[in-house]
Amino acid sequence: CGFDILRASEGDSLVMDVNGWSFVKGNEQYAVDAARILDARFQEALRHRWVARFVDADAVGRLTYENTWALKGVLSVCRHADRTPKQKIKQLVSAPAVVNLLDPAISEVILRTRADLDRALEALQSVGRHDAACAQLADVLARKIDQPGTKMQVRSQPVSADKQTSVQVVLKWGGECTHAGAVQSQDLGERMRKDLTLLNAALLDDVAFFSSTERRVQSTVAAYAGAFVGGQSKPQITVRADMLDDSSAAKPMMDKAKEQLCGFFNFDGPLSENPYYNAECMELPADMDENPYGFVRDMCELMCRLIDRMEANFASLTPEGLAKLQSDWCCGETAELFRERWKKILADFRSVDKKTGCVVYEPAKVGELYDSLKYDALHNRRFLEQIFKQTDESSQSAKEDEEERVEQRSIGEEGMEKEEFLEMKSDKDNSS
Repeated sequence: CGFDILRASEGDSLVMDVNGWSFVKGNEQYAVDAARILDARFQEALRHRWVARFVDADAVGRLTYENTWALKGVLSVCRHADRTPKQKIKQLVSAPAVVNLLDPAISEVILRTRADLDRALEALQSVGRHDAACAQLADVLARKIDQPGTKMQVRSQPVSADKQTSVQVVLKWGGECTHAGAVQSQDLGERMRKDLTLLNAALLDDVAFFSSTERRVQSTVAAYAGAFVGGQSKPQITVRADMLDDSSAAKPMMDKAKEQLCGFFNFDGPLSENPYYNAECMELPADMDENPYGFVRDMCELMCRLIDRMEANFASLTPEGLAKLQSDWCCGETAELFRERWKKILADFRSVDKKTGCVVYEPAKVGELYDSLKYDALHNRRFLEQIFKQTDESSQSAKEDEEERVEQRSIGEEGMEKEEFLEMKSDKDNSS
């Protein structure tokens, strides 16, 4: 290696750069040679009279109680790596063809294989003409059946008062480990191997890997373990179902918490009068002010405007135009699946109560919103920015949709008839 030398005004020379370092980056032999040379220099320095006053040169290399300390073991518990957004729909079904998917002797079955999913799809389609819930499940399953990670859970439900047997069907898809997740896992495995080699290389002689039954977890562990063992042998991974706790016992408490959360954010009035508010255990963010309902409503209206822009932009773009925005998609997604996912987020977050006709917000769905935002910001950033960008077409469409929402809100909040609202709006437009 050559040196760049800086000569100071006093005549002293300083080495300011070492050329050629890039040629030895990652070269283990270079590191070994450098360590050997440094060790020899240190050993020589130990014999210097000045150093000898502070260090017992004869004790260097001799085993003592302190220098025999060693790292005995490491227990590492890790979450799965980067994944696609998880999505699901739930329906209560009483059609015999679907109920028969569940063996009466067990309380729950999870259908994962293509054969099992085909059987479930056939059962749903056979009753879909007369059952809206089954029709929706069949439609989604037919479109998602080829995606990795698609599964259907069928859970038994208590017999109703009219002696009708029903099951809860939960259709889930997404949540698969991405290519970025595989790289994250490999990087972590390599770094931990290097760290433990320095601390106590003997630890690498006795290693065990465990994984839950979730596909994304198994993919994460496989990538991590392969990098950790350094490719010397195929790592043995033990898959254990008991690594995930059964949450069924906690379901009543979780349902109660969701009910209280929903009630809190859907109460339209002063915070002091909100029956779900507990000042002792609830700390609200500063930008929420005194009206959580207004905060969630404004957030939902922002989502509505973004979805309106997205729909207008999709309508104005040809397939070639969409491909120019993004041609390569992660984990089998497409522009149309992106669109469907975001429309579902809005539909799940906002619904209309059939009894009262009022808009109801579901704050428990914020997690899915965060999931999609994080995923798209990482994998689909350019498409995300462009498809939600306001154009002339999306601006006009958004204006019309916003006027319709204002009309619906005014009719609902003021209790006026639709004709009365339109007459008032016409008078206002004429006066302006």
